Amino acid sequence: MEFSRVLSKDLVAGLVFVTIGLGFLWGGLDYRVGTVSEMGPGFFPVSLAILLIALGAVVALKSLTGVRESLESLNLRGIVFVIGATALFGILIRPAGMLIAVFVLTALGAFASMQFRARNAVLLAVGLTVFCLVIFNWGLGMPFPVLGYWLQ
Repeated sequence: MEFSRVLSKDLVAGLVFVTIGLGFLWGGLDYRVGTVSEMGPGFFPVSLAILLIALGAVVALKSLTGVRESLESLNLRGIVFVIGATALFGILIRPAGMLIAVFVLTALGAFASMQFRARNAVLLAVGLTVFCLVIFNWGLGMPFPVLGYWLQ
């Protein structure tokens, strides 16, 4: 059997989910988990990690049955832009503020798509920035600065 036929998109996705889940489970077990009635700080991350591992196992097992969509190649452009945009958001949120960080995250994340159009990316970035400001800052009152110390 050819290796490319065994290595399907679902199998790779399932294994990625399981790997990420195991990483978060390992990190979450450093905290007290507690019980359902008395949750510790590790309860939520450990619970989500277990769910992610289970989801990954289901997706990977699903790949062994039925129609398999073979894995031709990885979309490195998508991987680089999504991970890079997320990392840049984490770097920018404090010094630049939510306004700039969400805009940059969305605009750079849009580059991950093969159907990227600058006009659509800008519209999406503006819309998502306004949505996040309304929901998180004003609606939920979360303490994210709208403008960071770079702009004050």
